[in-house]
Amino acid sequence: MNKELKKLIKDPFLNWLLVIAYATIIFSFSSMTAVELPSTAKLFPDWIMHFIEYFIFGILLFRALFVSGYKKKTALLAVVLVFAYAVSDEIHQLFISERFFSLKDIIIDIIGAAVAQVVGLKRIFLK
Repeated sequence: MNKELKKLIKDPFLNWLLVIAYATIIFSFSSMTAVELPSTAKLFPDWIMHFIEYFIFGILLFRALFVSGYKKKTALLAVVLVFAYAVSDEIHQLFISERFFSLKDIIIDIIGAAVAQVVGLKRIFLK
């Protein structure tokens, strides 16, 4: 990998931009009614979609925090941020027609993010 690409990958601004962009995507999907959701979102059971969605979010948060200098408690902080976002997402859904608050979704979101942290930590320690 060339030096310019390595530098770009480690850029905190770019990593946080990806986190914000992905959080915006999650928010936009949460703003849709069940009828408005794209058919691809209905290919798998809801719990699998939540796991995948927040697994990716957890990886993006881990990366952004890590390149920003939060080395020691990166994984814990990423899971805490995912928890806060998942709760806010479920509260947001209270205001959307045909959507509701689900504690089960929050738990699955946290599990997805926690698994992502294991992947992130494994990459760091097995380098």
